[in-house]
Amino acid sequence: MRDLLFSVSDLSKFVVSSLEGSLGIGYPILYNAIGAISIIIQFLIFQMRKKKQIVLVSIMSSVGWISYFALQGDFISCTSSIIGIMSKVIILLGDKRKFARSKFWNVFFVVFAAGFSALTFKRIEDIFPTIGSLLSISAFFMSKEKNIRIISLFSYCFFLLNSVSKFYIVAMIADITALISIIISLVRYGKQNPTEVK
Repeated sequence: MRDLLFSVSDLSKFVVSSLEGSLGIGYPILYNAIGAISIIIQFLIFQMRKKKQIVLVSIMSSVGWISYFALQGDFISCTSSIIGIMSKVIILLGDKRKFARSKFWNVFFVVFAAGFSALTFKRIEDIFPTIGSLLSISAFFMSKEKNIRIISLFSYCFFLLNSVSKFYIVAMIADITALISIIISLVRYGKQNPTEVK
């Protein structure tokens, strides 16, 4: 399985080289533009009042980041984002489908993400995105919006540590933007009525 993942990584580098050769200077402009749009959407996630809105905007942001990572050939990061989307779809289905309300899903996706991270673990700095991903998945399974924001605050701290350690400039900007958004939302909705929470 590990060899398969790294084979996919090698294949992705070939795809990037081909696209870069075809689009020339337009290629970095394209994926950076997608990254910029994703950052804006990411800021909006935690400005949403209700849990359902938070989850929906988060899915939109994840789709943007999947496109961004795919255009850079980072299919492993794409897979991590896909796992996040799958968990959020289950959360949304919880309003209409009884099977989706089970606490089992939280455990399942945390274990799934942890297993995937273990397979792709290359160096000690990889512990940061691993912890960040596990916290992020757990955050959206919280019933109260305040708890989603608080746990997400910690998850983005780990994502930021990862971005800094690996010099991912766009990701660093995105993580700082998300942290600012969370802090603003905690202040903005800090005194919300408990009856407004799902």
